[in-house]
Amino acid sequence: MELLQIKKTEINLGLEKEYRFLQISDMHLSYCDSQSSQIDINEHKRFHNQWDSLKVQFANDNNEFCDKRYDIEPNILFEALCSHALDFKANALILSGDIVDRLTESNIRYLKNMFSSLPMPVIYCLGNHEHMNENGDKLNQYDRLKDIIPNPEYTSVDFNDFELITIDNNKPISNSQLEFLKEKIKSNKKLLLVEHKPLLLGEFGERLLDKIGEYFFIGIEKDTESTKEFVNLVKENSDHFIAVLCGHIHSAREYKITEDLMQISTSSGLIGACREIIIK
Repeated sequence: MELLQIKKTEINLGLEKEYRFLQISDMHLSYCDSQSSQIDINEHKRFHNQWDSLKVQFANDNNEFCDKRYDIEPNILFEALCSHALDFKANALILSGDIVDRLTESNIRYLKNMFSSLPMPVIYCLGNHEHMNENGDKLNQYDRLKDIIPNPEYTSVDFNDFELITIDNNKPISNSQLEFLKEKIKSNKKLLLVEHKPLLLGEFGERLLDKIGEYFFIGIEKDTESTKEFVNLVKENSDHFIAVLCGHIHSAREYKITEDLMQISTSSGLIGACREIIIK
């Protein structure tokens, strides 16, 4: 589909085989069908009132492309992106948060149906919008997602040569998340970390903090001690990580967060953005 805006990242580790991933972020889906409640229908209208202009503003702020061709239902773009994952022969589809704009029953039903139709694993790291219910209230939505993501707090997928891990960093990092990361670092297997909010480290912070503000990062001064410890764990053990993949900022960036570790963001699915990642 010509509306797709594809970034490409290749990471050479000297492996004997090649691994392919397609990353999608900030899709902000709002879906309605014949089973949708009036609450879900109202949410769908609110979505269009907000995002029809907001996606253009994000694109303009980040020198990315967006025009009237993207004024279509976001599920059309999402399905085109998933189809591209098949064409790309991805080993897994990586979703780095805000795939839905709010956690409505219609959106949950849509995702469940979509994931079941894909022949590849879907690795889903939550964004801040997955924590919002139909009214926009930020709640713990883990129970509502259990049929889609067995453990939304953190996940590990073993790809033999490395592990892909996810951390939900949209709330203060928990002790269980810290212990999970510490155990993974001890394993000495290389880690590909997926999160929603970028870490405020290195060039990522230096180049973007003043431009976009603290809201878009974790590791800021007012964060909890456990959250700061999490950020420091990544920084101090950067040689254990292949890369850090994130979203949230609606912009495609590749910056060093330490001398030997890149943090890579993928822009919004609302403008057909995705990232092809090859690790070899």
